[in-house]
Amino acid sequence: FEKGGLKSDNPDYKNTGYRLAFSDTRRFADNTLGLAVAVATTHSPSQSQENGLWGWSKNPKFGDAWTPNGIAVFSHSSLLTRNTATAVLQFKPNDKVDVAVDALLINFRDQGIKRGFIEALPDGTVGSVANGVAQSGTTGGFNSVIRSDPTDKQGTLRTYGVNLNLAVTDKWKAKFDMAHSDTTKSEQIGESYAGVGRAGANGVHGLPQRMGTRRAGGGNREVRTFRPIGHGHDS
Repeated sequence: FEKGGLKSDNPDYKNTGYRLAFSDTRRFADNTLGLAVAVATTHSPSQSQENGLWGWSKNPKFGDAWTPNGIAVFSHSSLLTRNTATAVLQFKPNDKVDVAVDALLINFRDQGIKRGFIEALPDGTVGSVANGVAQSGTTGGFNSVIRSDPTDKQGTLRTYGVNLNLAVTDKWKAKFDMAHSDTTKSEQIGESYAGVGRAGANGVHGLPQRMGTRRAGGGNREVRTFRPIGHGHDS
């Protein structure tokens, strides 16, 4: 049984998980043939919180004090599901022949969600300033942007091996070892933005919308976005 230290802020994810495992070993044919198998399944949750500021500038609407351009608050939740199966078959009829065949199969899926809001700080008043940096104040004139980013990663690993040891004579021995493995993986990432109006108090600040495609992960993935400009690193 597994329980995280942080509770889940996303109602569709839990902070509890579990792991189950089973293994067995058997011998057959007068102990010349042996079989060992093991299976396991894991459901492991993860929770984290993200709070941050971006961009610092001298804003004349804040009395030319150094102020952050905006804030972002997010809650992350994810669940890792992994199923594993492995088996080893060994045949050793005598001291001259020893053959072993093994296989490993792993399936995993890592699903998660990132939810929170983004708030730019275009207007406001400064309450106190220390060394030219705003320490407190009020802000307004921006419709909060609600962001939700789902992720889904899936993968499979398959590995097979054969090992042969043969004593031809007392002086000559032959060995053969071969292995093969292959893997597949897919990853889907989404971004969605929503709110009560366009960023920047219903367009008072002339902030347009943007629709486009950006590449991530060295150009191997494309993420299509449709969002209001005027917050985050796009401002």
